[in-house]
Amino acid sequence: MRRLVSLASSTVAVGQPPRTLVKDLNLKINQGERWAILGANGCGTSTTVGYIGRQLSEKHDAAFISFEHHRKLLRDESKQFQESRFTVVHKRATVASYLFPELYPDGSTLFPELYQAGYTPEQSRLSPIPVPYDAGKEHPSLAELEHATCTGQAGWLLNELELLDLRHQPVHGLSTGEGRKLMLVQCLLAPSSLLVLDEAFDGLDERSRHKLQELIQSVLQTEPWHQSALAMITHRHEDYEGLAPSHALLLGQGEDNTEYTLGEWGAVQADVATYFESQHQENHWSPPAVAPLVPSTEASLEPRDPLIEFNQVSIRYPTSVVFQPPLSWTVREGEKWVVAGSNGSGKSTLLEIVTGENVLAYQQDVTLFGRRKGSGESVWEIKQQLGEISTEFHMNYIDFADPSVRTFANKPSGVSTWEVVCSGFFDSMGLYEAVNLNQEDTAREWVQRLGICDLVTAPARGAKPNPPGLQNFFHLSHGEQKLVLLCRAMVKGPRLLLLDEPTHGLSGHNRHRLLHALCSLAKEPDVAIVYVTHRSDEVAALEFENVLQLGDRTTGHCITTAN
Repeated sequence: MRRLVSLASSTVAVGQPPRTLVKDLNLKINQGERWAILGANGCGTSTTVGYIGRQLSEKHDAAFISFEHHRKLLRDESKQFQESRFTVVHKRATVASYLFPELYPDGSTLFPELYQAGYTPEQSRLSPIPVPYDAGKEHPSLAELEHATCTGQAGWLLNELELLDLRHQPVHGLSTGEGRKLMLVQCLLAPSSLLVLDEAFDGLDERSRHKLQELIQSVLQTEPWHQSALAMITHRHEDYEGLAPSHALLLGQGEDNTEYTLGEWGAVQADVATYFESQHQENHWSPPAVAPLVPSTEASLEPRDPLIEFNQVSIRYPTSVVFQPPLSWTVREGEKWVVAGSNGSGKSTLLEIVTGENVLAYQQDVTLFGRRKGSGESVWEIKQQLGEISTEFHMNYIDFADPSVRTFANKPSGVSTWEVVCSGFFDSMGLYEAVNLNQEDTAREWVQRLGICDLVTAPARGAKPNPPGLQNFFHLSHGEQKLVLLCRAMVKGPRLLLLDEPTHGLSGHNRHRLLHALCSLAKEPDVAIVYVTHRSDEVAALEFENVLQLGDRTTGHCITTAN
């Protein structure tokens, strides 16, 4: 059995000056082993696995499926599309072209004027392809891609993961769960010595999670994968149990949370069980007692004003239809809604219609905050009345704060969590205006109300907005960043709060913090909440009175119920 990773007294740190996450790590990973790498947000699970991956030689490579790699994929796809001359009428990178970049079609016959002018488009996984934007399986230039994705191992994997019908759909249009599935297919088509699943099941509905576990189990037992090692990072025990770990590394131990426990599964299983039990204790965390921002009043018998009105809405793309049959749906002031549905059923599209990110919404009968969409309102007028958290928004804010992503707004000092919170007053990414004293006090109150004083340090009242020593947003774990973004969404007192899978990447402790905070927010009579989730335990915990169940692409039904 060949050893793939051998670490001796290694220190894993993050930030400048360095903050130690794991002290004196001694770890050996051999061929065929399956490691569950566990720990609460902020203890260094993802950073440690990234460190492990970097120790592998070129011969012993590692393949990653993670939030961070998904973020990079979408960022690079957007950059290549913006820089290409194929940005107006041509098709963006698709599932098929991402999997088989070597079959990039020859566009010289379709667009001779560009090629004759000396333009040679980049031919990478994420480059736009020289065919019309609505080209599908019938287009002759896509014949090779069509054959490659419909046959062999690729065809089998895409069919098993319900991506085959989406093979000519642009990558940027996939849902979060579909994007994770695509990354897995790409990894399984090019075997590596170590496969890393870093919260890879986030964004997947229950049926897809089980299917993915079965598929990974099956593939890892075949050539050439059976000698590959597997490393799984997850905050939910049901996600790793289906993959039968042989070893475990439990981080965040000891008084300073830099110690660890590791060993064969049988030897550390009791420690893992104790860890998960502590993460899910009801009294593990409680928010400070803060009076409601809006005093509770006796509910009026009169119906409250509608904030969202969908009337027979159906979004049509060249290769698919979202909401079929058409969706009619109303959200009124103060109502609390859960939106559920399988991957690809349109949950994220629904929120994009509200936020203005989906331009096709202007062709629909949609009324927001009393105004018909397309009647002259601006996106910013809509955003002023709502707060939002989504995977895409989270990724964009990390891109903004990432010092390795060069933008005009990059600052050598980084982006503090206080800046992130206060940027919610202005619907901006970053803080470009000074907050007044009232806004400062409101931000402090929400930091206290959500119990995140450990993540957001406020400067002295009336001080300069960015004194040294404030926490750096980029150096928080993804789960901790979510809690900061929730505070950002609430500081301006939105009429409507949109939350798209907000517990992605949250450990049990922080998931409890967020759900507890939302239960507190649910008591605010003037704040409506729309919460998108795949997790039935979250639906039960929130006890929201309304549920919108969206049908998937095959069943094609939309059912609205009220509890």
